[in-house]
Amino acid sequence: MKLFFDAHAHVYDLETEPESYIVSSSANSSDWCQILQLAARYEKRVFPALGLHPYEVAGFKNAQEGEALIQRLEQYLKNEPRIVAISECGLDLRYPKIDLQRELLSQQIELAERYHKPLVLHCVRAYSPLQSLLAKRKLNVPLVLHAFRASPEIADWALKRGFYLSFSPRGLRHNHRLERIIAESPSEQILLESDFLANKGYDIEQICAVYQRVSELRTIELSELMFVIRHNAKKVFGLSFDESNIAR
Repeated sequence: MKLFFDAHAHVYDLETEPESYIVSSSANSSDWCQILQLAARYEKRVFPALGLHPYEVAGFKNAQEGEALIQRLEQYLKNEPRIVAISECGLDLRYPKIDLQRELLSQQIELAERYHKPLVLHCVRAYSPLQSLLAKRKLNVPLVLHAFRASPEIADWALKRGFYLSFSPRGLRHNHRLERIIAESPSEQILLESDFLANKGYDIEQICAVYQRVSELRTIELSELMFVIRHNAKKVFGLSFDESNIAR
């Protein structure tokens, strides 16, 4: 059986081992323990990723709440070698407290570099402040723009900086601009994700549909696309896979 690699999903509770490799990312700090427990149960299929989402940051009463969670996140990074990324974190101008979002993202970037973990970024209507923030840094860890749907100009900027574009189900059809980005992005800088979110379970059909559509847009065989994404996942997340499950 060939297994898909899902670079970004929010999976917290499964009754059986999933039929995909999944990076399970937190949407809230309250998810951290549950994700780690799930990854311990299915250690060959589920890989934990923890971070502070801008939606959660927007709800903090003060900066001290964020500082406390950054300290807690660092403790997890020190003590849980299974954590494969800081995810998800970022900037979102739909939510308030953009200055605090920016400050806590900067601190998560520092943690990523200190503990050699890739960053998976959520960025909505905030590419200008994100570009300003990253212009001041020369990152030494991989950076993934999750659920990428931005402009060709942003895609060009990201790819030139060596970042990865991760494509989700959103915008895969009837968005000709995004379809062209998907078709033309370098194979060594793409990832695929379901961005699945539910308190229980996992719908494998979502990631299957993403792979199928991207294979059509890039005009390559599905098995070849699976090989490409697996290879990139190894580079970004430092993962290894059972080679019998994904054939080229």
